[in-house]
Amino acid sequence: MNGSVEVESRQGAGTTFTIRLPLTLAIVQALLVRVAGGIFALPIHAVTETLRIEPEQIQRVNQREAVLLRDSVLPLVSLGHVFGVTDGGPRPNESRLVVAVHAANRQVGLIVDGLVGEREIVIKPLSHLVGDFAGLSGAAILGDGSVALIVDVPALIVQAIRDNTTRMSHAA
Repeated sequence: MNGSVEVESRQGAGTTFTIRLPLTLAIVQALLVRVAGGIFALPIHAVTETLRIEPEQIQRVNQREAVLLRDSVLPLVSLGHVFGVTDGGPRPNESRLVVAVHAANRQVGLIVDGLVGEREIVIKPLSHLVGDFAGLSGAAILGDGSVALIVDVPALIVQAIRDNTTRMSHAA
């Protein structure tokens, strides 16, 4: 966490523990999703709903996959494809699990493999050794020790609307 702990003891007076944490850390509620064996965290404030869609509900709109949702067209984007971690995805005749997310009055449906659940997570910045990845705002260490990458939903939506076939770029 890049914090520090100071311990000060005085005989007969007691011990004082001072814990300092960086202000850049933030705690956020997130929906954890599984994609190709990895875990991604979607800030809950950006999640509109989750739904299961059948293959026959998927339409092609401007050469992109989309689904009609309450009289609105919801563009579909495979979260695994965006970050280059696909494992083949669902077969053509299988239903798809979609998490509808929104930012700046725009909405897309992220195709994921599964829902893990809602958790309160501590956002940790990505290390300068890893570099910055467009579409990721940080990482979180989960209770079991595994790492969840935190999706930067506004950046992801901008990229997805621009071109949903392009993977997010790595800017080291």
